[in-house]
Amino acid sequence: MTSDRSPNALRRLRLATLGLFLSLFLSVLRADYYVAPNALGTGAGTSAANAADYLNATFWGTVQTALQTAGTTVWFANGTYTEGTLTLQNRGHPINRCILRATTDGSVTLKADGLTNILWLRGSQNYTLRGFRFTGTATQSALNLSYYPNPTKAPTRNINVNNCWFENLTNLSLGAILFGANRDITIDTCNFTNVTGPAPAQVHGIYAGNSSQNITINNCNFTDIGGEYVRFRNDTEYAVVTGCFFRSNVLGCNQPFIGVPLYNSVGPYANEFYGGHFQFSGNDFRYVVAQDLSGYYRYAHYFYNSGYNTPQPGDGLDYMLDSTEANTLNNGTVAQKEALLNAEMGLSNTQIKIYGNTYNGVVWAAAYRGYGTDNQGYTTPVNISNWPGTSTTFGAAPLLRNSTFEFKGNRLRCWYTYSGNAPADHPGLNGTAKAIKLASASNTEFGQWLRGPTASTATLHCLFAVGSTPLPAGVVFQMQMYHNEQNNSHLAFAVNNTGQLGYMNGTTFVAVPELGSIAFSVDANGDGDYADAGDTMRWYQLRITADYSGATPQFSIARGVANTQSDYTYSKSGITAWVNGAPATGSKIGLLVFKNTGANAVVDEVW
Repeated sequence: MTSDRSPNALRRLRLATLGLFLSLFLSVLRADYYVAPNALGTGAGTSAANAADYLNATFWGTVQTALQTAGTTVWFANGTYTEGTLTLQNRGHPINRCILRATTDGSVTLKADGLTNILWLRGSQNYTLRGFRFTGTATQSALNLSYYPNPTKAPTRNINVNNCWFENLTNLSLGAILFGANRDITIDTCNFTNVTGPAPAQVHGIYAGNSSQNITINNCNFTDIGGEYVRFRNDTEYAVVTGCFFRSNVLGCNQPFIGVPLYNSVGPYANEFYGGHFQFSGNDFRYVVAQDLSGYYRYAHYFYNSGYNTPQPGDGLDYMLDSTEANTLNNGTVAQKEALLNAEMGLSNTQIKIYGNTYNGVVWAAAYRGYGTDNQGYTTPVNISNWPGTSTTFGAAPLLRNSTFEFKGNRLRCWYTYSGNAPADHPGLNGTAKAIKLASASNTEFGQWLRGPTASTATLHCLFAVGSTPLPAGVVFQMQMYHNEQNNSHLAFAVNNTGQLGYMNGTTFVAVPELGSIAFSVDANGDGDYADAGDTMRWYQLRITADYSGATPQFSIARGVANTQSDYTYSKSGITAWVNGAPATGSKIGLLVFKNTGANAVVDEVW
């Protein structure tokens, strides 16, 4: 017998050895924990024989501690779990994933009869759920993905739900899966059957709302849902539904399969807006019952506005239809429909893609409707089936939405005020129409989540100006970039009351001589802006680059001279000071926040 010592054989041996080493290394890094409907053995959760009670808060604290150093898998023993709602609040880790796993797919049943939710991930991140059955008489949702403590500063994000069943949920008020201001959610190979409640038309298979984005729904089955089977409401966008099967077997479930609604119930102006980026492709839509007493609900895709109309006078949006516009959408060319829907509703077929689907028993593949308080005389749905784009995908999401504060309807769309008063209007700083002002009377935190997933290196720019009065002692303006908002961990560029530029090291301001000092803007007539004759506007372009890819995470700051774009005369690199904890290697920037303290600050063109 001879051995093969050729270079190729040796190379294969080395690769196999390396693969085995990596496999063993990763298995050591990932920790396993165990839960059951009730505690077993010691109840510590360290083995299947000593499984913890699944509602044991101390156990979940142990899992959270373990996540700080490695990924974890929590194994759920086969059986039925009925003791209450499992709430995981402010849990998870930005790098290390937590997997909640049924021991055998389909053999773990979760119920919380009479309670609001069955499983609530509240302000949590980086979880995978696999193999669970959700059923019973919970009153709002089976799986609730929401924010904590306020919208989008800590949304539930980076969640994968795989091979789960949502079935015979008969007492819900909103949906089997409920989103609220979420990011980066994937629902894959899940089954939704007989999802309804006391008001069936208000209950959905998946309900995504309030500026949720980057949502993917793949290879799921939806059968007999009381309301729209999938709903994307109010600036929810960058959503893909593909390879799914939608089926209505009974009369009461002949609702639209995919809905994109606005509910503008508070006047005098509308305050909800259409998201603009969707791909619905390769799906099968079937209404088995051909007739529907409601008369006009058998639409595969349904865009509609209910209630008030114009979001803001003079900005061009108009969600309602008169008879002439209705005729255009029913009978006009694709180009005519696009011109109307794009100009007045903010919907464009260059970014809304509906193609490759199969339709059975469907009245129209796509419909639009405007009705309610501010209707313009035509409230019946119209046929826009030939309007959507018919190939490819929508464009890549920008790093930030509404980065120049010029979205129609509301200059603050896609941005959130975390504390203090909402920013005020201000004329644009460099030829744009609008900027925003953080007013001195209110210490405001204002920001937005970045498009996910971002890389471990990220660069953000903005134009900013700081007013000359008032100027309380200390730091008056910050630009913060968060790598772990659950711990309030971030880097912070800062300006103090003398115009020095620098960064925050914990609660301490560190001036950076290389960045110099800025001059403040002057509001000579005291009218609240810096754009009138006699005023002095001094804005600066700022660039911050965070690089967390190496062994020593660090960031750099660069800025230009007054009123000059694309100038970075002053810079400082290699900064390793942080607020509330340093990033680990591989961390990513998720959240951008602007903050003023006692001074007026103007921000524009964030990219």
